Amino acid sequence: MARPSPPPAPVVLTVGAGRGVVLGLPGAAPATGELAEEAIAAVAARVEGLVRAPAGLLLSASDLDAAARERQAGEVLAALFDPPALREVRDALVAWAARGQPLHLVVDARTPAARALPWELLLAIPPGRSPLAATRVLRLQAAPPPVAPPPSEGLELRLWVADPADPVSARVAAALEATVAGLVGLRLRRLPSDLSGPPAPAGGVDRGGPAVLHLLTHGAGALDRVGLAGPGGPRAADTVARALQPWSAGALLAVTDVCGGAAATTDPADAPTWRLAMGGPPVVVGPRTRWAAEASVAFSAALYGALARGEAVGEAVEAGRLALRGLAIPHESGRWWTPLAIVSTPLAAGLRLARPPLSLPGWPASAPDAAAWLRAAADRARGYLGVEHLLAACTDPALSLPPRLAALRPALAELAARVPPAPHAGPAEPTPRLRGLGAELAPGFDAVDLARQLACVPWLAALLDPAVRARLLAPPEDDGRGTLPLEPVEAPPLSAEGLVLEVEAGPEDGRLLALRAPGEVLGRWDPGQPDVRDLRLYVDRADADRTLSRQHLSLEGPGLLRLRGATRLQRGPGPAQPAQGVVAVQAGDLLVLGAGTRLRVR
Repeated sequence: MARPSPPPAPVVLTVGAGRGVVLGLPGAAPATGELAEEAIAAVAARVEGLVRAPAGLLLSASDLDAAARERQAGEVLAALFDPPALREVRDALVAWAARGQPLHLVVDARTPAARALPWELLLAIPPGRSPLAATRVLRLQAAPPPVAPPPSEGLELRLWVADPADPVSARVAAALEATVAGLVGLRLRRLPSDLSGPPAPAGGVDRGGPAVLHLLTHGAGALDRVGLAGPGGPRAADTVARALQPWSAGALLAVTDVCGGAAATTDPADAPTWRLAMGGPPVVVGPRTRWAAEASVAFSAALYGALARGEAVGEAVEAGRLALRGLAIPHESGRWWTPLAIVSTPLAAGLRLARPPLSLPGWPASAPDAAAWLRAAADRARGYLGVEHLLAACTDPALSLPPRLAALRPALAELAARVPPAPHAGPAEPTPRLRGLGAELAPGFDAVDLARQLACVPWLAALLDPAVRARLLAPPEDDGRGTLPLEPVEAPPLSAEGLVLEVEAGPEDGRLLALRAPGEVLGRWDPGQPDVRDLRLYVDRADADRTLSRQHLSLEGPGLLRLRGATRLQRGPGPAQPAQGVVAVQAGDLLVLGAGTRLRVR
């Protein structure tokens, strides 16, 4: 596996702080230069004129015209690096572009002149027009470095709506709730508008776990004017940020869905997005200008969809901007560069809040507790992924299970010890049995749903204690004592035309093998004879059980097998006994071939 390339060193832009422009290249001394504040001021008016939306209704405005003006504004910004004082930086930029590596521009937002410019428009420059084309921009706000927990199987979105009665806020909140409802692994928690009550855990996410704080209101002024009704009556508006602090515990990202929430002001504390970034989550996103409801909905849907897929925060923000491009609102309130990403350190953009969903062929998306169980099983898998790995994962106390399953952990651990996963080489492909289980599960299934399906696997059902199995199969409203009648696991009768054998456990668990005519042979696959048409076990596997014969058994007649390799036969509850020659078998018999290949007579 190729090693991932290190992230590119950022360009750090400061104005008036005595450091000028610094371009860092891997393995090279930084290139430096001075960017005068006067040059920034001269460019600012020109850029603002290009991107400022016309007054009144935009009946005749077009997205193509707006995009053309944004490209021109991006080129004006790039021209700031052309003066002789920045020649060293310019040459380094050209060398950077020749390498084909992405360029990240980190704007030190502590300087008002740098903070005010829409540097994001550098991304609009067509490739080849400037070494700054396709530059991604982050705003840097001094704050404590993030202490990020590892990505979680679940992510909690904490939504605070300042005025739930406001129709626009209600519409945006409803759209956000619908978005989250369609994303498995992401859960929405509606915070009380007065922020009362303790921030207790919800949905299995601890206060210190990964979370997103989403603030929704009309504008910065509306946010500052909101009255918080506390035990002592209405509180001053300047306590809003303080009242949010307990709810922001564990939040790695905050979205200030507030018109003008990230506006460039002389004092960053005057804008809620910047104020929150000063000592809150390591990444804060908010719009610099007015913010259309349609833009808010589209951006949030793409942002949270990317986070649920396990993408990094920076990538998720870019997904939101791409959604705004597709929306094509020809107004600054809905343009792709309107939302800003403010970080406490350039590395914060690489934070991953949620783990990428575990993709199993034929399986629907699952709830976080089932996803954690499946991932724990997959982490143990070698050569194949089967139900044995799910049982083995239950022995790990670090795996959090719902109360019903946690109470049965000793019984599940005992069963796991009886059927340990067999070590095999190669990729951990799901067994036929596991694929079949996935087909029986509904989207959003949880750990209890998965355990109920395991309890219906015939060979596991035969090994499970009846009382334990009854508790696994009990409906959700059951009190946990297992009052559901235990239905028997029955095998279909033998076919008069042949014999059907089902593999139990191992990499081919669930595979059905039909011996149809007398003389048909079942044995180990031989790579030296790949064209043999008889039934073969462990096809294309170099780590097949070598104790299996290539002609281990054959069908002699209805219910009759000729055994040529070492075989044990188990009938009923007794232990398996050695068998050889021609033996009569019946439905429910278990044949153990070689070292441990189990075949159940169907």
